[in-house]
Amino acid sequence: MNFAVRAVKARGNKTYDSRSPEENMFKNVVLGALLCTVLLPVALSAQTLFIGSGDGFSPTVYGFRGDPFSGPVAFTATTSVLQAYPAGNRYYVFSRNSIGTVSVVDATTFGVVRTFNLGQAPGALAQTPDGRKILVLNLGLRIFDGVLDTELPSVTGDLGLSPSDVATSFDSRRAFVLSTTSQRITIVDLDTYSTTGVPVIVPGIPTAIASGPNGLVYVSGQNTIWEYMYDPASNALALRGQITFSGYIGKLQFSPDGTRAVAINLSPGVASPVSLFIFDLANRNLLGSVPQLPAAVSKVVVPDSNRCFALSPALQKLYQVSFANPGAPTEVSFPGLPTLPAVRDIAVSVEAPVNRYLFIAVDTTLYRIDLVTNSVSGQLGIAGNRLGDIAAALPTTSNVPSNVIPFNANQTVGIGAVPAPLIVKVVDFSGKPVANASVSFTSISGGLIVTTPIAVTGVDGTAGTTVSVPAVIGVYQVSATVFGVAASTTFTINVSTVVGGGGGYGYGLQIWAGHGQVIGPNVSTSSQGQEQLRVRYVDAAGNPVPGVTVTWTLTDAQYTTGTVAPAVSVTDANGFAVADYFAGPVTGGAILGNPVGTSTIAATAFGQTVVFNVITVGNPVLGANFPGFITVRVTPPDRRLTVKAGTTATGAITAQVFANGAYPLSGASIRLISDTDSNPTRPSLCGGGIVLTDASGTAVCDVAAGGTQGLGSYTLIVGGSTRVAFAIEVTPGLPANVQDVRGNNQRGRLGERLPIALSAQVIDAFGNLVEPGSQVTWEVPVAGSATLTNVVSTVDNSGRVSAAVILGNKPGSVQINLRTGTNVFTFTLTADVSIGRFAAVSGDGQTAEIGKAFAQPLVVSVADAQGNPVTNFDVRFEVLSGSALLSSPTALTDSSGRAQVTVTAGGTAGPIVIRASVESQPAVTFNLTARLPGPVLDVRQIVNA
Repeated sequence: MNFAVRAVKARGNKTYDSRSPEENMFKNVVLGALLCTVLLPVALSAQTLFIGSGDGFSPTVYGFRGDPFSGPVAFTATTSVLQAYPAGNRYYVFSRNSIGTVSVVDATTFGVVRTFNLGQAPGALAQTPDGRKILVLNLGLRIFDGVLDTELPSVTGDLGLSPSDVATSFDSRRAFVLSTTSQRITIVDLDTYSTTGVPVIVPGIPTAIASGPNGLVYVSGQNTIWEYMYDPASNALALRGQITFSGYIGKLQFSPDGTRAVAINLSPGVASPVSLFIFDLANRNLLGSVPQLPAAVSKVVVPDSNRCFALSPALQKLYQVSFANPGAPTEVSFPGLPTLPAVRDIAVSVEAPVNRYLFIAVDTTLYRIDLVTNSVSGQLGIAGNRLGDIAAALPTTSNVPSNVIPFNANQTVGIGAVPAPLIVKVVDFSGKPVANASVSFTSISGGLIVTTPIAVTGVDGTAGTTVSVPAVIGVYQVSATVFGVAASTTFTINVSTVVGGGGGYGYGLQIWAGHGQVIGPNVSTSSQGQEQLRVRYVDAAGNPVPGVTVTWTLTDAQYTTGTVAPAVSVTDANGFAVADYFAGPVTGGAILGNPVGTSTIAATAFGQTVVFNVITVGNPVLGANFPGFITVRVTPPDRRLTVKAGTTATGAITAQVFANGAYPLSGASIRLISDTDSNPTRPSLCGGGIVLTDASGTAVCDVAAGGTQGLGSYTLIVGGSTRVAFAIEVTPGLPANVQDVRGNNQRGRLGERLPIALSAQVIDAFGNLVEPGSQVTWEVPVAGSATLTNVVSTVDNSGRVSAAVILGNKPGSVQINLRTGTNVFTFTLTADVSIGRFAAVSGDGQTAEIGKAFAQPLVVSVADAQGNPVTNFDVRFEVLSGSALLSSPTALTDSSGRAQVTVTAGGTAGPIVIRASVESQPAVTFNLTARLPGPVLDVRQIVNA
């Protein structure tokens, strides 16, 4: 018996009927089913791997899909592949050739729709995170708009000599072009296609630049990695820190979670017998190194934070390196694939926070290795040729978001410093990045400003914002939520202390001492009682940067002369560099009989300049060549202060400075230091660091307190030479957090008063019990869920507050918030109800295509022991087996006692089992089926031939 099978085939966006008996005579139904699989439409959301020909001269390129694993599709394009980027419904495939450098490939058919000839091979490539622009270093910086399929205007401006590498900002608005020859980074505005801002001089020999998953920029070089942060507000790259080692490395390759990076040693040998360096980016240190292998490594991939794979092309061998034991790399083998002869290239899939698959091109076969099971999960071959280099393009997924992965989630910054950008990566149920998801960044804490409240994820699934935090010590939080789904995360930024611990002036080149100094004629700043001109260079995290060259120049002198020496100094281990100024005689400018001159000295490092002013005061009686003197009047007269921890006492100290006892002296400095802090890096404790007197000779020091309680001795230094003693007591700060919590996690029946009152001790941001009389706020966020009685919101002598709880009429979880300043502690309670019946209502037995939603929701009902519907009750849903994504892991019952979730089929066809459960009742299960797309065989369409 023969059958004719009706198949509906996909061709572009159209369908056609192939029911012709002459074309559709098959031996059996199995052949019809096989035809259905062959005609599957290509999934644009799958990762695509473009592999060149291994013979070096054939223009054939092979296209493979990563998940589901399929291919190859061969097409004619180029003799080599370098990199591939998604662009709308196409891919930009770059080669190493000057002719046919760029092939624009249709993502569905693999047909080449356009070719660009760039005249020479690309020097470096990058794609903006939004996927819109592709950057090519090729006789300058060239930019392609992948969506419009056009080349944009070339960048104008000086990019330095022989630009060597390029990276992009997390917001897709800036490019960072590295010139190894000029040892500098140039910022490019991708909206105007021109250079912008001030070029950054790299303090060493750079080799490559890369944008990390955390939104920071990393420059590789000889013996050093420099970490930079781009600040959109100032349109500048700021040096945040560095990692030192002994080697000469290439571009960093990052782990998906952004905590690790691996770099190839470009010059292994006697001086540096290492093939790979492994770095801990979170702690800025060298994690380990891989001893020099028998042949050079050309490529490394980092699928997670625990290991990497390195390819040695000369030996055609692949090595696995465990970060726990990097000194013992092993040749790769997997069950079912014990040996790997002739490895041509490697790539990894793009899931986060861990890559799922490793792809290995071996001669004529592409293997897919499941890195969860460490076994071969598929292999596909080609005929008549060998495989060459792999260019793996990101998938352009728009699946339902399932998880939000934060970067820079917990930060500590000094007052006035700029936090690192807040970055999220939105992924689907399988960990693949989700593009075009809207993310809302919301300040939870007062005073914090979010620069970009709503951001959209790019092709890599990332979105981000910068924030500005108040210059007030405390803890500030920002929430990031994906619109339409229950996926969110929270960022926490701690603004560090000043008085009583910590402190600083921001980052970069800083004036530390000597500015606004008052000196006599023919006196040096190195003389007893005076202060040397002192600068400090620190990164954005406040870490000192040693070895920085500082140039000193006397730029102006009014009514005096002088010299500065040395002309060049170098920062020490604490980041300090010093110079001395020798003041000459005052040559005029006597005001009210007081000879006064001013000098300006510039200190410059990496293109950043800070300016010192030094005042020379002569003697009105003895003459301008003799030193004068200053007198100082301070308030408070008793020189005692009390400041709450973590707060700033505005106008706490006032100093008025007079030259020779009568003339109000403008531009003289005051700064406050701790007498008990022996740290040489102790900063001035006045708000703003060093404060200068105004035209009336008056300067005001706003004292910011840190977290160390108690009475301490401090010195106010006026004009660099006069010292005034102060006693400052730091008392407990404002309410910020809680400890010794009681009554949390209680259970009770609806309407019942809980036996233990909720209580907690209230502490400030530094762990000190707050002062009695401080106020907190108790809140019931869900109306009707509970009632508070016997509320104590005023802190007592033991630092405690309390409230009793009567549960409301809503079963399940009940939350009570205790708000202390900008922070909230949540008590979680449970209101119990006796469940008598739990049952499935509808949704069982459905079928849907992979990647698509099932037509009907899964519905369950909950009733009490008397058969009445239970409202506002949590029902848990989970996928027991199969591949599927739930709209939510929990659902609340409505007024009829019903709860429901929707289900989207995952990327693997087959049965799906989903369990719904509540406490104290047997669970119920739903059995669903995910099928492959394509024609569906209908028995009514099977006819006897």
